[in-house]
Amino acid sequence: MKHWPLGRKLTLWSALMAGLSLSVCVLGAIWILRHQETAEFDQLLAREAEDFFYDLKILGHGSISNLPAITDEMISPTVEGRFVELRGRNGELIYKSANLSAQSLQRIPRGPHTGHFAQRHVRTGIFKEGDLTLYLAADLEEVDHLVRKLILAFGVALPLVIAVVGIGSLWIARQALDPIRSIAATAERITAERLDQRLQVPATKDEIGRLTAVLNNMFDRLDASFQQAKRFSADASHELMTPLTVMRTGLEDLLGSPNLDAGMEQTLTDLLEETRRLAAIANDLLLLSRADAGRLVLKRTKTELRPLVESCLEDIRILAEPRAIMIDADLAVNTVIYADPNKLTQVCINLLENAVKYNRDGGTIRVWLKPAGTACELHVANTGSGIPPEDATRLFERFYRVDPTRQRGCGLGLSIARELARAHGGDLTLVSSDARWTEFCVRLPTA
Repeated sequence: MKHWPLGRKLTLWSALMAGLSLSVCVLGAIWILRHQETAEFDQLLAREAEDFFYDLKILGHGSISNLPAITDEMISPTVEGRFVELRGRNGELIYKSANLSAQSLQRIPRGPHTGHFAQRHVRTGIFKEGDLTLYLAADLEEVDHLVRKLILAFGVALPLVIAVVGIGSLWIARQALDPIRSIAATAERITAERLDQRLQVPATKDEIGRLTAVLNNMFDRLDASFQQAKRFSADASHELMTPLTVMRTGLEDLLGSPNLDAGMEQTLTDLLEETRRLAAIANDLLLLSRADAGRLVLKRTKTELRPLVESCLEDIRILAEPRAIMIDADLAVNTVIYADPNKLTQVCINLLENAVKYNRDGGTIRVWLKPAGTACELHVANTGSGIPPEDATRLFERFYRVDPTRQRGCGLGLSIARELARAHGGDLTLVSSDARWTEFCVRLPTA
């Protein structure tokens, strides 16, 4: 139930509360009705007892003791059909109605009492007149019948009430949640590339209107922060390129000097390598900033994918040979796509470099092309330890590295490869990863 939509939960709880409230009301009504009817029954029995003693006095000319015996003909019509038992001072039986047969009312509790007697639900009472004690019991069938009718009516009304309340609650929930659904649908369309979109503020000044205004203000702050971060990344990358180029040129000139000793030459070589690495990072950041801003320029031409991949494989074999990594390529399919060859080469090189970097010595890299409807797919798989599930969801985040202990790499390769694939109208995804193989797929539309 905790995974149900909010509208369904509101409907269910409303129907349950309505059913519970109606049940409590009906149970209370039944209790009050039975209590009132029983009280009236007690008053009726008391009046019938008075009539009983009064009629006997009349027949005895003012005193019941003047009657030698009491017969059925002397009994007041008011107690007709009741259970009647009359006893004297010492408990001797003076009269008993025929419906009692061999049973006796003498053992009933004192005072008004409800119980079962002669397999019937009765209300009993004990009344005294001088030395005489009258035991009087009446069938509660009328009260029970009234209660049963009320319970039956409740049994018929409860499902109808719950159905009406459920339908009404569902309608109310939908009306109340429609603005929230609209907000959620609009918010889902707001991405890092579309932070300029805003929620439509409703005309009503209720909680929904306030929530919409708060969310729009939050999106304004996020958009401003994101634009500032993009500008900073682009400006910093651009500004770094010039001094890095100057440093690289100066180091290359120094390395060309004839009077360098071996130690100084090694130091300058290391510095030149790090400078080139910094320049590559700055260039990658500049590319990502342009992609974020939608200003990534692609020089598209009709490109055959198989020769492009084969060229990339030739370069990667240089990295794979020192670690005895075997490359198995199945490039039988040759697809023509409309793409930027240089950018697409960068995507392929990034994937293949990762396949070498995160492979084991003596491992294998498999590369194959296959058609997929109106698109084509380039698959790159490598042996290795695999990617942990907790890292798979963050694999394409910028500067994120599965193995932070590695000294080389900055965690931008997969991010750039995916941005470039998406710029071509395709995508880059992780297909699977386990202890044996890790497989990536680049999907690109065909020309």
